[in-house]
Amino acid sequence: MTSAALLSFIFSLAVLLTAPYGRQGTDDPRLRAAVERFFAMQQAEDVAGYLSLWSTKVERPTAAQLKYVFESGDDTFSDITVVRAFPAGDRVRVRVSATRDRVTPARIPGRPPFTSHSTTTWVLVYVSEDDEWKLVREGSAADDLADRIAEAPTPEAREELLTAEPELVNDALIMALSRRAGQAACGAPGPWREYAGAAGAMLCRACDSGPASARPLRAATGWRS
Repeated sequence: MTSAALLSFIFSLAVLLTAPYGRQGTDDPRLRAAVERFFAMQQAEDVAGYLSLWSTKVERPTAAQLKYVFESGDDTFSDITVVRAFPAGDRVRVRVSATRDRVTPARIPGRPPFTSHSTTTWVLVYVSEDDEWKLVREGSAADDLADRIAEAPTPEAREELLTAEPELVNDALIMALSRRAGQAACGAPGPWREYAGAAGAMLCRACDSGPASARPLRAATGWRS
């Protein structure tokens, strides 16, 4: 990445953090039902039901993986909200906010279980198959954006991704970029050292995260202020 392109990208990040943004929902009842089933099957710890949500054309989680996740704690989901939907051909990427109350068994016998309460943003990617929306990918919104930034072929394409969703330019994205910068340091392909170090450092300053949040990126990329 050239110095001019890098400066342009960093400037865009600073502007995005103060830019207003709106929310866009979806009126597709089939998509809303698919999203609700995604959380309902997890809450019910229904392995077969959860696997049935996925497209047969992608690699799904295994039953053993799901069993391990379900046995690690009991989840209750509420306030499930479709925040935005991004159609792309036969696929749609859906950003969903949901509150999760989790009860985790105590590791020490006789101790009370650990409870947690959090509101998280997921990204669910669906494909249309036989007049149904089937899942092809799921994860946090920050990880989804970081992956798409990594796949973007040019600085302009990365800017476009950030411009489309400025509300995701936050601490969670910093950590997602940090993990990918560490992967680059271990030999992952792509111009991640220069890009992740400079972009991550800019995000840390703009989000008032302080220098501690920047250390993983600096260590992995060799970036210096």
